[in-house]
Amino acid sequence: MGHFSKSRVSSALLLALASVANAENCCAKLKALYSSKTFYPNTYTYGATNGAGGLLPIVGNLLQNDFPYWANQGIAAPGCVFTAKSTQDVSNAVKILHQHRCEYAIRSGGHNPIPEWSNTYGGVLLSTSDIDDVTYNPTENTVTFGAGCKWKDIYDKLDPLDVATMGGRDNTVGTGGFLLGGGISYYSNSRGWAADHITAYEVVYANGTIGTITSTNYPELFIAMKGAGSSFAIVTHFTQETFEQKTYNAGFVFYPPGSIPKVLNALYNYSVDGAIANPESHIIPAFSSVGPDLVVTDVTLGAFCFFYPTQIPLLQETEIFKPFTKEIPSVASTRKNRKGLNSISGEIAGYSGPGKRQSFTDMAIVLDSAETLKVLWDAYQDVAEPYRLCISGYTASFIFYPLTSTFVSQGTAGGKKNSMGLEDTPAGQDGKTIMIISINLTWLLKSQDALAAECVGKVFTKLKEIADNREIYHPFKYMNYANGTQDVLSGYGTTSGNRLRQVKLEVDPTNDFGTLVKGRYPIPSA
Repeated sequence: MGHFSKSRVSSALLLALASVANAENCCAKLKALYSSKTFYPNTYTYGATNGAGGLLPIVGNLLQNDFPYWANQGIAAPGCVFTAKSTQDVSNAVKILHQHRCEYAIRSGGHNPIPEWSNTYGGVLLSTSDIDDVTYNPTENTVTFGAGCKWKDIYDKLDPLDVATMGGRDNTVGTGGFLLGGGISYYSNSRGWAADHITAYEVVYANGTIGTITSTNYPELFIAMKGAGSSFAIVTHFTQETFEQKTYNAGFVFYPPGSIPKVLNALYNYSVDGAIANPESHIIPAFSSVGPDLVVTDVTLGAFCFFYPTQIPLLQETEIFKPFTKEIPSVASTRKNRKGLNSISGEIAGYSGPGKRQSFTDMAIVLDSAETLKVLWDAYQDVAEPYRLCISGYTASFIFYPLTSTFVSQGTAGGKKNSMGLEDTPAGQDGKTIMIISINLTWLLKSQDALAAECVGKVFTKLKEIADNREIYHPFKYMNYANGTQDVLSGYGTTSGNRLRQVKLEVDPTNDFGTLVKGRYPIPSA
């Protein structure tokens, strides 16, 4: 057994050394082909793209967009950085990486907090962040944008035109990962996933070939790209539907701890009734806990973001939100009439800035009662409390998000399909609300990474135990709120799994996006 173990370690070491050697070779070839776009350590662009070796977050007066990675775990040590400026640049680089079997990572918006999913130690970092062009087509009511854009870039273009698209609720989130993971927007209750509204993808395949994917020229791959991540091709441009959006009402309402039971009751009623009867409304229901080292007194608040697509007259309220705003005591509000999605999405970005360590984890239940929400909230507090007291910089957002029947049905409206497969589950077929439960945990010290992971792991073990006992556990996991150890794609169902495997074999037969490329959820085996 010992000899076998040593053999395995030796094999792993040889593979690692070979990977580094291959990366050095690829870096040299990229430098020869693109001397002004390939950068080695100890150069300014390498540091600016990669986080300055970990120093960037503490240097200077930096704005949100100056951080190449939202979470500090994104900072690594690639052998070189290649900064693509166009789809052709990506194609030429990928041909080299494919031919020489070099490990690489792809960075677009840099918002993924999973270590080494958008960066690499020793491999090639392929950055698409400079592919950030935005073109609005008023004739076709679409917007085409580069995968390097953040949603602020899209809203900068569309806001002055009173036009919107199904984008991120935080404008510092990148477009690429958001859309490939499905994407929840302010309009999702009435329009479904953001990915449901993509009309075309410009991609580079694993062998470097450039292609365009639409519902007519490659329908199975077009469906696979909607929510199953980036296991099939590198997207360089998205084309997405747009629609009119004039003045709207949005902002946060903050609730004290004593109001949380009533808030949970209102949330249940909204999730199973209100959001279906009024699908144009949107709520982000978050509960925030902060460690004692960040505030004078311990703080736990309900922090709900409310969105309504038309303006609300001063001192009045829309009926759908009255149970939250007229019947429950709150301590503060930022709600107001606004123009342009950068207004509310910029406010949200300000509550969760870069420069710290971050994680996401999620699960789902079939929502059955307000009492269940209270039990889950209490369980989270009980399990997380010891960690809140000892993890430096502890800030947690515990989020419930309802996927209503109207939300889910939009994925198949007009014959459309996506990869998530919720409409094929018993809950989806019965029109029941599926509730995502997510935790975004923030902390400061790398030395406490394991402790943070232990905290979240124990919380979700307890939450799943409760869901199993009540027979309400749902296998779906929202990719954009999942962590790197979770099995996301198996929760999409058999039909979707079969499609994903077939498409994968067709477009990536050498499995580059499973071996060479960092940061992919594996497609489940048959």
